[in-house]
Parts: sequence; C-alpha cells; structure tokens
Amino acid sequence: MKLLVDIALLAGRFGLFLAAGIILLFSVDFLWHAAGGGAAERVQQARERIQRAEGHRNDEIRLLGEQAALDAELQGQRNTAETVQRERDLLATVTLPLTDLALENQRIRIDLLKATMTAEAMHRSGATDPRRTTECGLPAFAQGLWNDPRAASAQLVTCLTDHITDQVTRDVSARVRAQVLGAAAAEVDTAELLAEAYRTQTKLTERRDADAARVADAALILDELAQDLQALRAQHAETAAELSRVREQLGAAETARVRDQMVVAVWDFTAELTADVRAHWQRRWRQLLLLLLAIWATPYAWRTLQYWVLAPLLARAAPIRLREPADDGTIHAHQAHRVAPVDVAPGQTLLVRASHVRQVERDVSTTRLFYSKRFAFLSYVADLFLLTEIANDRPGGEPIRVTLADASDASADTYILRIDLDDHPGLVISPRHLIAVTDGLELQSDWRPGHLHAWARGQVRFISLKGTGSLWLQGFGDVHPETLTGRESHQAGPAYLCFDGRLQTRSLRRETFVPYLLGRVPLLEVSMKGHGLYAWQKSIHATGTNPVTRAWNAFWSALGRLVGF
Repeated sequence: MKLLVDIALLAGRFGLFLAAGIILLFSVDFLWHAAGGGAAERVQQARERIQRAEGHRNDEIRLLGEQAALDAELQGQRNTAETVQRERDLLATVTLPLTDLALENQRIRIDLLKATMTAEAMHRSGATDPRRTTECGLPAFAQGLWNDPRAASAQLVTCLTDHITDQVTRDVSARVRAQVLGAAAAEVDTAELLAEAYRTQTKLTERRDADAARVADAALILDELAQDLQALRAQHAETAAELSRVREQLGAAETARVRDQMVVAVWDFTAELTADVRAHWQRRWRQLLLLLLAIWATPYAWRTLQYWVLAPLLARAAPIRLREPADDGTIHAHQAHRVAPVDVAPGQTLLVRASHVRQVERDVSTTRLFYSKRFAFLSYVADLFLLTEIANDRPGGEPIRVTLADASDASADTYILRIDLDDHPGLVISPRHLIAVTDGLELQSDWRPGHLHAWARGQVRFISLKGTGSLWLQGFGDVHPETLTGRESHQAGPAYLCFDGRLQTRSLRRETFVPYLLGRVPLLEVSMKGHGLYAWQKSIHATGTNPVTRAWNAFWSALGRLVGF
C-alpha cells in the first residue's frame, strides 16, 4: 500500500510538470501569433521608410548631377567671357592704337607728298614763294643803300634768309622724295603715289571702323554673358539650397533607414528562426517530449537507484572505528551557553582564537604562531594559528578569568560547549568549530580512504584530540551533547561537532523513500553505536544568499570536509 501511495504521488507530480510544460508552449505560441500582426505592420512601415530613404538618396544623386552640369556650364561661360574680354582688350589696347598710328603716318605721308609736289612745281617753274614781298637784286640793293643804309642792311639779311630757305626746301624735298619713293622709284609720278596714299588711308579707315565695330560687338557679347552668368548663379544657388534641403531630409531618413534595416533584419531572422523551430517542432515533438520526460525523470531514477541498490550495498560494509572500546579515558560535557567564562588554573595554559576573547586581564596574553608545530600546515588550514596564549604563571595560585564569546554578525545564534577529557584516547572534532583548548591535549590525524562509509559521508581524514585537558566547541542554533551506553543513534552528518573515537560509525539509508525522492531530506544518516559521547548542533550556519557564493562555499566546504576540517 505504501508503494502504491508513493507511485501515485510521483505520477501526480509528473502530470503537473507535463501539463505546465504544455501550457507554457501553447502560451508562447499564442502570444507570438498575437504579436505577429502588429509586428508585420511595423515591418511594412519600416520597409516603406527604407524606400523613401532610397528615394531621397536618388534625389540627392540627381541634384548632384544637375549641380555638376551647372558648374560645367558656368565654367564654360566664364571661359567664353574671359576669351571675349581678352579679345576686346587686345582690340582696344593694341589693334585700334596701331590702326590710328598707321592713319597718322599715312596723313603725314600725304602731307609730305603734297609738299614735294609743290616744291617740284616751284622748282620747275622757277617761281618763288608768293608769300615773299622782299625784292632781292643788286640794283635794288644799291638804290636802297643810297637812300637808307639801315633799311638796305635789313633787306640784305632778308634776301639771304629767303635764299637759304629755298635751298633748304629743295634739299629737303629731294630727300623726302628719295625717302618716299626710294632710289628705284625716283621717276614715279608723285600724283600716283598720292592717289595710292589716299587709297591706303581709306583702307585703314575701314579697318579701324571694322575693329571698332568688333569692340562694340564684344561689349554686347560680354553684357549677354554677364546676364547668363547671373542667371546661372541664381540657378546654382537654387540647386544648392534644394540639395541642402534634400541632404537634411536624407540625414534623418538615413538614420531611420539604418534602424529600420536592423528591425527588418531582426524580424526576418526571427521569422526564419520561428519557421525553423516550428518545422523542427512538428518533426521532433515526440522526441522532445521524450527528452523532457528523461530530463524530469533522471534525478528521480538516480535517487531510486541510490536508495534501492547502492545504499543497501553500503549497509553491508564494515563500520569505522578509530579507537578500541577497551581504551581507558573519561569524557565529560557541560551545558552549552552563548557566553563561556573560563578560569585558567595556576600552571595551566589556554589557547584561544583571538576573535573569541571578549574579556581578559592585562599582561597575561601572548601570541602563538601555530597550535601544533608537528601539524603546522593543519593548524594553518584549520585557522588554528596566531592564537592568543593565556598562561597562568602567578605565584599566588589565583585563577585568571577569561570570557569567551563570538564577535561576528552571527554571534546571536552561536553556542559554546565545553568538554573535559581525562587521559582520553581521542575525541574526533571538526577544527573549524574549535575555538579554545588547553595546552595539555595532543592533535592527531587518522586516514580511512579504504572505507566505503568514509567516502559515503565525504570524509576520509579524521582529526582528533587526545590526552587530558579541556576544549571549547562552537555551534549554531543550539549544541546538544549526548552519551551513548551501547545503543545506536542516528543524525544528519554535517550536524556533528564531535564524537568519541571509540564509537563505531557508519552511514545508513533513511527509512522513508518519498521525502528523499522529492529531494526534501538527504539519503544517508550517520549512525553512532557503542559507549561514548558525541555532540551535534541544531542548525548549519549559512554563509551568503548569492547562488554563486553558496556554490563556491559548498565546494570548498565539501573539499575541507573530505580532509577532516
């Protein structure tokens, strides 16, 4: 009947677990479909924003092309204007002045030819200049000299001057004729030369008028080019303003486009992943359910195997006994208190953890490096180093009063137990619970790696104190010493503070299966049997609520327990 009840409880728990898993899967699927419609609409809006951003980018590319074309046209107009301006400057500064100079030279030539023709005509006719009014001749000079000598002298000077002028004019005319006509054209008719000079002057005049017209046309072209340049600059400014506006829109659209692309990519990936998961679920849902069942059932199967197969095999193994029952020695335990007053008798030495000394007299304390020089490493690992040594060397025979108490945050839940040993063969202790000891006790170490019960309780090394003296142990919740007189007692293993080495100890399976199967109690209990004393604490001190901290502390606690700490 008990087995049927256990099976019913197990089946009910599995049914609840399976129903919760199925409800969770259907809830996730329903929520996914419910949120899928709105998500699809948001993705469609994101795609539209991406298309608008692409349109803004195309507008920017088009405007950049138009701006480049306007820049090229503007540069061409500038080059044309510069060319026309250079041509106009060349006509105005070089060609027209040269033409004017050629006309002036032609006029001078015509004047020289006219003067030459006049001189030649006068030379051929022997006539004098009609502007002359003075008669030059010997009779006239003689008559004037007779009538007025002073006037005759002036007439003589005038006649000589006119004669010299005529001679110079004929010489200059000959030279001009030679320069104008040249040595080979001396016999050319001067009238023909004059006509040719007039024709040349006419051509030069026409050429000058044509150059002036070209300068006027260049000025008109420059005005038109200036107007075109102004229009192109206005169009360029409009294009630049439109390009700036498009770039501002493109900046905002680009940011939204990147965000929307990420949204679309995540949505597409999620949709593909969901489709793959759904297809995989449709193909493998039976295997997944079996895997879920296996994951759920593995701890229970392992606990069942431990309870019904491994634990009975362990019960057949020989128990652990560290000392023989026939060994002499007595042990006595006092009642546990939160504060423990200690009287150090004359000639006695007390070793105490420094953190547990609450009250002591002055000038009686020193520091000892290790509790045992033989077990220096063991003393260091068990935190039995840098101990406060209180030695009573007073000659008067008065005891020294010392008060022991825990100074940590957990001191409100700690109790201190005093145990007196008299030639005892060995009391097994946990060094982390030892807070004070008299100097007469010896530290020992016993290894039992060949016992199954040692591995089952997770402890292959046992540390004990033997001899005569007193020790103080600290526990949590409350500390209870019990004395066995042949009967057998069962307790949880980690709750033990100490036990007599003459007791036999082993690990036994709990009698109730379902609490262990559900993980509420441990599988094994530590059994003590024989004649002797053991002490156990009500609760185990927790060292933190962080899961990582608890796991770390549990690992090192198990490792320390394995080697006896």
